[in-house]
Amino acid sequence: MLDAGCSYEGDNFVLFQQTARFLLKVIQQADDNDEINNESSIAYLFSTTSPPATIVNLDDYCRLFECRSQILLKSISNQLVESSLTSYDKSSKNSIELVHIAKAYVETFILRALYDAVHKASEQQSFALVFEQIFHVFAIHTLRNQATDFIRLKLLTAEQVYQLETSTLPDMYARLRPNLVTLVDAFDFHY
Repeated sequence: MLDAGCSYEGDNFVLFQQTARFLLKVIQQADDNDEINNESSIAYLFSTTSPPATIVNLDDYCRLFECRSQILLKSISNQLVESSLTSYDKSSKNSIELVHIAKAYVETFILRALYDAVHKASEQQSFALVFEQIFHVFAIHTLRNQATDFIRLKLLTAEQVYQLETSTLPDMYARLRPNLVTLVDAFDFHY
């Protein structure tokens, strides 16, 4: 028996490929000095974002993820431009890397959306606090899972990742735990 979820993984892969294709087109337009699509979700790709020296506040996490996304995208873009393969072969040979840059972009997008949610909720301190905790958990969890990128690109040291993983993340879990039931109930899913 087939169900609606039988093709999720394939669909997700295609969506990531399409996202990567869009990002590469945007970078190519910028390199060709065409009119740049300066939409807010991709504006950081064209700025000279430098990684933060330390991770103290929410903006530092955003800059860190933006640097990662920007460096990965420009790196694969340069590889594709220098390659002598056909367009199809380039895409086929680099499909894993293309999905990787799309995921890096999506993670950055989610982090920025959480950042915006924290600032929009600043009038209601209890909401802002919970959004900030979710922000930290998502950022550090993602950072831990993608530590290879952050260390390889020299955005963080292994010691910094270890410190975030062993000190900050458990603390954020403990702070968020009292709100988890309320957060889950807020979705009000009925099966």
